Amino acid sequence: MPNTSLDEPEIITEYETMMYKRRGRVAYIMFNRPQALNAVNDQFEEDLHSAMLEFDLDNEAWVAIVHGAGRSFCAGADVKQRL
Repeated sequence: MPNTSLDEPEIITEYETMMYKRRGRVAYIMFNRPQALNAVNDQFEEDLHSAMLEFDLDNEAWVAIVHGAGRSFCAGADVKQRL
């Protein structure tokens, strides 16, 4: 029987614009605004701060891998928000 402990995330926190998961000692922070190429708006900044704080306080996570949903990691600032 396969070991599913590595397949199933131990912790999942969904924020409005990103997701925090942990599998074993590895945390994954995924930017989740693919419709905007993961551009940074005010909510994104708040969520990133919260996800990084969650990683910092997670004693079981030794390393974090940050990645983006969709075809872009991060397009930079969301200028549409400023218009």
